Amino acid sequence: MKGERLAAFLGLTSGTVGLFAMVALVGLGERMAERFLPVYLLLPSAAARWRSGCCRRWTPCCRLFMPIPAAGWPNGWARRRTLTLVNGLAIAGYLVVILVPRWEAVLAGAILFIAWSAVSLPATMGLIARMLPRNKHTMGVTLRALVRRIPVALGPLLGGAAIAIAGEEAGVRLAFVVALVLAVLGSILYGRLVPDDRSLGGETLPLGVRGTFRLMPPRN
Repeated sequence: MKGERLAAFLGLTSGTVGLFAMVALVGLGERMAERFLPVYLLLPSAAARWRSGCCRRWTPCCRLFMPIPAAGWPNGWARRRTLTLVNGLAIAGYLVVILVPRWEAVLAGAILFIAWSAVSLPATMGLIARMLPRNKHTMGVTLRALVRRIPVALGPLLGGAAIAIAGEEAGVRLAFVVALVLAVLGSILYGRLVPDDRSLGGETLPLGVRGTFRLMPPRN
């Protein structure tokens, strides 16, 4: 009974557990791969250092601008389908980096998995709003924020451990393989536990990008 009360208080259902597991696992792989991507691009040449610097600048740009167009995706697409798509793009990005060890392919694959956090954010928030009653929305968003901190803390440690064990090049490739496995596992748990959009209740807001800006209060 106490466990059921705690789960009810935290707003934990099979759907939210699957969603949070996906956020933790895919996010952990993203942090492992993204943090050490510049190491993978570094070769004993100035050109390699230039490419590594561009890669490090690309990461904050993706996270800054990608949520804006992604905010409209869940309104035209089912939220579950949107997250399935972005998970698949992240998995494809890892595969490109693992299978094609060229700097051009590495940068192209990085676009797919670095943007995962930003692009998945609107759909994740939308699913929380639909899976939980209104009085549990804040709890759901808070738990997602806490779960999201786990990859931020553990990802660099695990990636660094892989480099310490296997060396720089092989260690970063090992980190990408682990990230791929985590992304696949997170997608499987998400697909099994999160219900289909048609079976979800809750509110839907046909906003899109323009509608989101119109909801912002005017300046006083």
